[in-house]
Amino acid sequence: MKHLTKFGSVPALGLAMLLLCLVVPSGAQAQSFTDDQFADGDWSAQFCPDVPMVMNSSFVAVQDAAAGNGEPSRHVAHTYDARIYLCHLRATAIVAPSQSAIAAIDFALDGQYDQSTNSSASCFAYGALVRQNGVFFQVRPFWQACSGDGWESFNSSLAAADFVRVDQNEEAEVQHPDFSCGGAPIELGFITGNQTGRAQQVREGLTTEAWADNWAARVQPGESCAPLPPPPAPYQCYDILDHSQDLHPGRRVATDQFGEMESRFGHPVALCNPAAVGEEYSEDQSENETHYVCYQTLGRNRDRPRRVVISNAFDQDNELVLGGRDMICLPSSKRVVERAEE
Repeated sequence: MKHLTKFGSVPALGLAMLLLCLVVPSGAQAQSFTDDQFADGDWSAQFCPDVPMVMNSSFVAVQDAAAGNGEPSRHVAHTYDARIYLCHLRATAIVAPSQSAIAAIDFALDGQYDQSTNSSASCFAYGALVRQNGVFFQVRPFWQACSGDGWESFNSSLAAADFVRVDQNEEAEVQHPDFSCGGAPIELGFITGNQTGRAQQVREGLTTEAWADNWAARVQPGESCAPLPPPPAPYQCYDILDHSQDLHPGRRVATDQFGEMESRFGHPVALCNPAAVGEEYSEDQSENETHYVCYQTLGRNRDRPRRVVISNAFDQDNELVLGGRDMICLPSSKRVVERAEE
């Protein structure tokens, strides 16, 4: 092999092997929440804030063990003389866009309107709901179950722009939930209403009775919120002058993008330090950073020549011809003992 000189650098192949040691963080996974049981302790319900209603309106929102699209289900009854909305939230269905932004939330819900028990001809309106920073956001138009002939199923893939404030406050600074990186935690649920439209007046004391079942919300991740890894540092490599302490690691199988080969490795031939080229270097961090020790590859380790195109601070789109395997460089720690004699 070609021996290194003092303060020399490792061959290009050795440097390339160093740079391949970087680890890229994996993308975030989708989160899924489902409920087909609707235990009372798992859900909360309230009149949606700032929606017009009269004082004597009331509601029921409880588990119905005897009914459902596969029982049990959530029994919902609205008693009103004006439009009322109920905001239902699943206790543990909370997502925070911290690991990744949210690309979309896929909602699904089954609804059934019992026409025979209702004193109003209006439909059972329902849809996707989220709450962030105390503000409820819904999707328009509502899904509607009107026929009373059985269960109706709806699902939608919804981005942040598809949600609007339940209170319809068009002067508020925030009009849509924040699905971007760093957004506040988002609670998931669904909304129910006795009718659609804007505060349409109806006769006093009417009831809309319905059931909801098979709620699901799947959060699709968007761009990663993890900070980009710092660019790999240049490495400056020093010849090891004293070969009297050969370690002789013996035969090992080494595999890289060009294939697998069993090789015999000899003494260490170079120590490579993190460095800076054309930039200020913080010397006090040197001993805490990863170093590389390069070992000689012995014997016949000649592969067919390969051509590669490299780009870096010194060369742009330069073509190189690779020969055989020359050395292997291992991540190492380093502690300076003393200054060697010149």
